Amino acid sequence: MSFLTLTSGSRATGSAEGAFVSQFRVIPNNSKLLAVISKFEKKSNSNGPYWQVTWEVVQGEFKGQSIWQFLSLHNPNYPDLADRNKEMFARIFVCCGMAIPEIEPDAYKLAQMQGKVCGIKVIEKTYEKDGETKEKNEISEVHPSDAFIEEIGVKMTHHVKKQSKSAYSEVNPPPFQDDSVPF
Repeated sequence: MSFLTLTSGSRATGSAEGAFVSQFRVIPNNSKLLAVISKFEKKSNSNGPYWQVTWEVVQGEFKGQSIWQFLSLHNPNYPDLADRNKEMFARIFVCCGMAIPEIEPDAYKLAQMQGKVCGIKVIEKTYEKDGETKEKNEISEVHPSDAFIEEIGVKMTHHVKKQSKSAYSEVNPPPFQDDSVPF
């Protein structure tokens, strides 16, 4: 074994593709891609437990890009969303050719999901963080990989929210233009 043996067993080549960190790119809306489950795990935050599925695109323009899917199965504030997440959780198992779990899957069962390839449909979303509009991807559909046809969607145009008031608008209000005044 060489000093620079990679985890795949091959020797490091020094290629730009292998050495450089790739920048996150938003995948166009409604793209249909083949992806492999690289991680399926239960996590928890201040809102309670949730499941995180990490998908990695396996071919094409977005090959190697990760997309995270978050499934909260118990949400008393949004029971319809919790039910839809339960259906998606079961769907992932079905699409991977595995039985839907009757009890909460353990780490061993989840490890069996790694390496399973499915067809996914990716959508674009925007969110606000620190006063800025940011973009992200979410997974809206999961399909069995056999006979799945890949397709790149269309990049959405996102409009940045304007601040409600600026110093200029405070000093220079827009001219009055109301045709409904009767005089």
